[in-house]
Parts: sequence; structure tokens; C-alpha cells
Amino acid sequence: LTKEETSVLGQTFKRDETRTIVEYQCSKGFETSDLTFRYEFTDLDDRENVVGNFKSHAAELGYSLDFGENLNRRWDSRLRYFTRSGRAQSTFLTADEALRIDHYENLFTDYRYLLTRIETDVGATTTHAGTVRAQHRLYRSLTSTLTGQGTLEDLPTGERTRYAGQLDLDYQRAVPWNGRVFAGTGVRYQIDDNRFTVSRV
Repeated sequence: LTKEETSVLGQTFKRDETRTIVEYQCSKGFETSDLTFRYEFTDLDDRENVVGNFKSHAAELGYSLDFGENLNRRWDSRLRYFTRSGRAQSTFLTADEALRIDHYENLFTDYRYLLTRIETDVGATTTHAGTVRAQHRLYRSLTSTLTGQGTLEDLPTGERTRYAGQLDLDYQRAVPWNGRVFAGTGVRYQIDDNRFTVSRV
């Protein structure tokens, strides 16, 4: 409960609002996995500025699993949802899936998919993004990272597609007197294709 009244140079400013928040959290741990859940409800009643009233729901579900031989694989999953009514009505949804595989002590690959959807008064935007990465370490001195990315955006005004590939090389070496030398280089190539209703690039 918030109630304020301030007078400055003959002008009076009032604030009278009630904010109700209910939150619930739970988690469960298993031998090789973890599960979490969170939900929050918010209700704002502003008696001085009724156009600012809103209700919102927010939920998040997370799951992590270690599996495979010697538990060398890990899967992380996150699902988030948010909706709000009132003047700034909107809905937000994300699904984040990630997988990492440790093939050897000096080589791993990971894969990620991210779905994002935003709905507002002006329309809906949906984004699909995928990333594949492989990293190798040679004699603890040279680290090579190869990354591939792809993104598809479905906008109210059209579509946008991006593809990219990137190679990074990082080198480090110990030198006398407890020193260390670092060197790095990288190259990236990206294609950006915009197909909007007003133009195409």
C-alpha cells in the first residue's frame, strides 16, 4: 500500500496505489538432474492514475540433466512466459535449449536453440536462433573455436534471415619470470537478408 501527497510551489501531487504480489517457487534435485519452477502474479491498482493499472503473470520452468558415458553430456532447458494486461499489454515467451558434449578432455561441442515470441499492440515478432560450436585445445596453448549461427525473424513488416560462420584462434604461452604471452585472431562471414514489405536488402 502506497499513499503519498506532496505539495511544491502550490501544486499537489498524489499517489495512491495498491500492489498485490503472489509468488511461488519450488525445486527438486535428482541424482543427475535438477528441476525448478517459479510463478509470480502482480496486480497494480492505481487510484490516482487508473490508466496505469495492470495485471501480470510470469512463469519460469527449468530443467538440467547430466547423462551419457561418464556423464559427459549436459542438457539445459529453460522456458519463460510473461503476460501483462492494461495500457502496455504484451506477451513474452522464450524457450532456450542447450546441449554440451565433452568428447575428450581437449574437445567439446555445444548446440543451442532459442525461440523468442513477443506480442504487443503493434503485432507479433517471432525469432528462431540456432548456434553450433566446436572448441579444441592443442597442448594447452592453442585454442581453436569454430561457430555456426542461423537466425530467422518473423516481423510484422516482413522477414529477416542471418547466417554466419566464425573461426577464432587463441594462443598463449608461458615465458620466463612468471610471464605469459597471448595472441589471437579470427575471421567471420555473415549473410543478412532482409525481406520487408517496403524494401528488400
